[in-house]
Amino acid sequence: MSDRLDQTISSLIENEINHVIRTTNAILKPQSIEAQNLYARYHSWTENARIHNHNLSNLTLGELEQFSVEEFDIPSFKQYVCMQLTEHGYNKNRFEQLMLNDRRHFEWDDQFDHRLDKYVDDLRSICRHSGIIAGHILADDLHQTQTELSVLMKRFNVTAFNQTDSVIGKLDEMESNVISAVEKLNQPSKSDILDIKPNFFGFGLNGNALYKQIQNWWKQRSGKL
Repeated sequence: MSDRLDQTISSLIENEINHVIRTTNAILKPQSIEAQNLYARYHSWTENARIHNHNLSNLTLGELEQFSVEEFDIPSFKQYVCMQLTEHGYNKNRFEQLMLNDRRHFEWDDQFDHRLDKYVDDLRSICRHSGIIAGHILADDLHQTQTELSVLMKRFNVTAFNQTDSVIGKLDEMESNVISAVEKLNQPSKSDILDIKPNFFGFGLNGNALYKQIQNWWKQRSGKL
């Protein structure tokens, strides 16, 4: 039981720290896989509100007054990132909600294991750093954001278990290999495969264009068989 709980504690701490790192890197490294993944989640999360506001823009003033419909306030991506750092679920304090969710791991025979106290202290420390990071992000202070993230990583010796950068490197290498393979087909240029995203990521893979190129390649190959 003791070994299993120790493993659970390590996993919980690791997961939360990696959550902070991935989320913060969406701002510090806008070209990263973390940024693209989080922006995709943000885009999905705000989709209904954006459609609602778009439909409102097509209504006349009289129709707006008749139906008493108001425009939704849509958080910016930066605000969304800060919500991910400080909240858990819908508008819930991240530390308090995680503590409530995780304490079941420490309970048996109607009592709590003594290691719960240290876990709560560590979780509180992580969430405190996370809140400070969110404040720096809202203030557009990237230097202090990076500094606070480094303090958190040093505090928990995060390099001992965080492999985010190595995974990102492998994914970037895979992306490069895919683009090279498509270029050899003498099909549309790399700019067609890359999906330009002004004002945020710079570029990313266009899945639809890539699929079409692979489909054309397969047809050409099948015709030679």
